[in-house]
Amino acid sequence: MKLKINKKTTIHTNHTAQLIMTILSLSLVGYFVILHIDIFSQFRNLNILTNRLRLLTIVIFIALVLGQTYMVLLIISKNKEIEKLAFCDKATNLYNKAYFIRLLEEEFKSNKNDKKAIILINCGTIELMKQFFEGKMVDQLLLEKANALKKLNIDERNLFRYSEDSFLVYITGYHNEDSLRKIGDKILALLDNTTHKMDCDAFIARRLGILEMGENYKNVDDIIKHLEITINKIQDLESDKHWFFSDEIQKEILFDKLVEKELRKAAHVGFDEEFYLEYQPLVESKSNKIIGLEALARWNNKELGMVQPHKFIEIAERTQLIIPFGEWVIFKALEFLKQLESVGLNHIYLAINISAIQLLQDDFIDYLANAVERKMIEPQKIELEITESKFMYNYEENNRKLDLLRGLGITIALDDFGTGYSSLARLRNLNIDVLKVDRIFIENIINPYEEDVFVKSIIILANQLNLKVVAEGVETEEQKQYLLSENCHVMQGYLFSRPISAEKAISLIKKNNPRAS
Repeated sequence: MKLKINKKTTIHTNHTAQLIMTILSLSLVGYFVILHIDIFSQFRNLNILTNRLRLLTIVIFIALVLGQTYMVLLIISKNKEIEKLAFCDKATNLYNKAYFIRLLEEEFKSNKNDKKAIILINCGTIELMKQFFEGKMVDQLLLEKANALKKLNIDERNLFRYSEDSFLVYITGYHNEDSLRKIGDKILALLDNTTHKMDCDAFIARRLGILEMGENYKNVDDIIKHLEITINKIQDLESDKHWFFSDEIQKEILFDKLVEKELRKAAHVGFDEEFYLEYQPLVESKSNKIIGLEALARWNNKELGMVQPHKFIEIAERTQLIIPFGEWVIFKALEFLKQLESVGLNHIYLAINISAIQLLQDDFIDYLANAVERKMIEPQKIELEITESKFMYNYEENNRKLDLLRGLGITIALDDFGTGYSSLARLRNLNIDVLKVDRIFIENIINPYEEDVFVKSIIILANQLNLKVVAEGVETEEQKQYLLSENCHVMQGYLFSRPISAEKAISLIKKNNPRAS
């Protein structure tokens, strides 16, 4: 495409320059012919005629040279304009991703052996910022960031705006990994110098991903693929952190591909062969009685062994396999609820994790309502948990669906609260009944007599909104006592029980709740 554009432009420019050159040459020729018409008519002095013709030839030659020079300069100027439009980012005046790819292609052709690395700088959610700040302000901020990077004292052709939220710095001839870290620290320092100049800069978290281009890279596609992985990985980093793409990450990528392959196979032959559910008790704080269980999916694969739940759930969501898998989980969980009823444990409710992808399916609510009706289960015994961060991406539609589910009598819990950055204004309007406080907040509780401002604030907020509070990851007696003193309603964690099989869960409930048996 680039060659095609340049070719067309060059042809157009050639025609223009040639036309100008021709007009100039003909004008000069005409001028001399008219000026010396008397000489041509008289032919009295041959020497004078010869000298005049010689002078005319020189002038025409000069005109041709000037015209050709003008044509070349015009072509260069036009091509530079085209290159700027094709390869420069308008907001920052840095080179863009297309130019970066061209640079990589040239690097592979050169076969240079010097060390090469790419530092990727993620600057937060620029697109989101544009919803809160004027576009000109955000563009000015981006320009400030770009100008800060230019102070690195490297060739500006090695600075790029790679995407909406990220910049690239192409480094060559460095010594080792520590050298790259120092360059990364310098980059962060330069970017931080813009913080005080613009108010909206406070919303940008700076994270660095570093990719070394070793001998194992044979083509540009692999580099771009790994850069995209780097972008995704550093999204979850704390601000001002460095992340290196490594061989271990490459192994993780290969493992993910195997997980996806086996997951697709399981979806084809049925999930019963390798998947099963375990159950973790939900304990009422004041009575210490088990009032509910959370159903947790497990996978023991013949080839991979035990696969971590977060791993296969993440891949199932990415591949849309979460839809058939989620239906299987619901089916198995409802079967277990019937088993609880059959042994007289009618007061136990069951919490089932669902994905926002499931929730957004047009037939999800009808599917769930029909499944509950077929199993003849009271909807009040079902609690659906949805993760806060995933829920917020399609807030309006998800919230509408939750309202319909609550209308059926099903309880709704917002899982991992505190990690998804939902606003307080939205929380007030969420169609939920339960807040589950993420374990990362519970881990900070060390002493039952020391106030933990985050946990305390969440519990107070939930109580004011008439929401039940469930604390996840309770592992110590100190944590339990603190949560009890702050009026946390329900607790869950290893202090009470690890996730266990259906049979062990039933035995534990009967042992813990003597009257239930």
